[in-house]
Amino acid sequence: MATADSRPPKVVLDSITTQAERVRQAAAELTKRIEHFQEWLGSVPGRVETDYFGPHPDAKTDEDGAFRSLVIRLHRDGKKWILSFAHFDERHTHEEWGAFSEFKPLADAPLKIKMAAVKHFPNILAAIEKSQVQLVNELNAATSEYDAFAAKLSIPVAADRDSTVKRDGEGRYVLKDLPARIIASGSLKKEGK
Repeated sequence: MATADSRPPKVVLDSITTQAERVRQAAAELTKRIEHFQEWLGSVPGRVETDYFGPHPDAKTDEDGAFRSLVIRLHRDGKKWILSFAHFDERHTHEEWGAFSEFKPLADAPLKIKMAAVKHFPNILAAIEKSQVQLVNELNAATSEYDAFAAKLSIPVAADRDSTVKRDGEGRYVLKDLPARIIASGSLKKEGK
């Protein structure tokens, strides 16, 4: 139970007024750090859209924490990459509005969300790396799916037409316009043989 403050209300009000500028300055500095990290992420080669699910600062119990997450998303907004946040509550997945709240820019978030998000920045980097691996796997699967489809129709793939790679008489990929042809299996095939 909170104890009563023995100071007169006028003294408390004066203290609040005096502290207001310090609060604004501290909040502005934190926002600058978030914007700086966002800008830096936007310049990192190989960045991909990523969602990171971290502990929610409003989760009061372990049970609540098991269902609620703070989601930080790195995504494109026009030509810029931005960090956004949303609240996720697994208990609401079947309700009309869904488990996610609306995503909003992290730089405009309430202070409690900003402070929690900054703690997750190292984990966001790891999530981006994981998203890259997943994206490469999905791209390779889609490429293989197209190649299988193209093979059924005898359509030459782009590598056969547009690059230094072509297929030899046995359907293996080789480099064109070189004295020796390098075959995908790793062996060499002399030109004209």
